[in-house]
Amino acid sequence: MTASTEHPIMSQAEAVALGFAGFNDVPHKPIDVPDGEYTITARPSDGRRVTFCFLPDRERSHAGYVDIQYRRV
Repeated sequence: MTASTEHPIMSQAEAVALGFAGFNDVPHKPIDVPDGEYTITARPSDGRRVTFCFLPDRERSHAGYVDIQYRRV
């Protein structure tokens, strides 16, 4: 299994300085996604769920698509 590279939680400015996209001035959790198929899943305290599935254009290449699914409880 190929692992992602996780960075510590940081400010938006710190994430942008590392080359990540920023969105709103709130804490950011930057993650380097490996090539190939890879899914990140998250869940807030109210139980809703969201997944981000990174899919390559061709086998073992970088992500060419991102499928985002949001699920209510």
